[in-house]
Amino acid sequence: MALSETCMNLAVKLAERALSAAPTARIEARIDAFRGAYAVIVEAADSVEHSSEWAEDTLKAAWDLAADAFPKGGSLTEVTDGFRAAHSAILETAEAPPRDPKQPSRPRRNG
Repeated sequence: MALSETCMNLAVKLAERALSAAPTARIEARIDAFRGAYAVIVEAADSVEHSSEWAEDTLKAAWDLAADAFPKGGSLTEVTDGFRAAHSAILETAEAPPRDPKQPSRPRRNG
């Protein structure tokens, strides 16, 4: 799938999730939600410094991480802020230097 198609599909999902609490929302509200979500998705994709395939993977992972945090929807701002936070966390984690497996992840306490 092309990056532009991924962006569009995820924008629809974000808009749908935001509007799930308002199932009778008019088409104008749905279009506005899509446009707002699309802008956030494209901004996130543009923040990825690697290939478009990597950008697609990080966007999809961010959706997977954030989607269930809003099971009943919410404002578009809440949903897109959650997506942004998830995407940032994924990039931050993926771009962090690998941890030395010989180093313990936390200091141990002797009881």
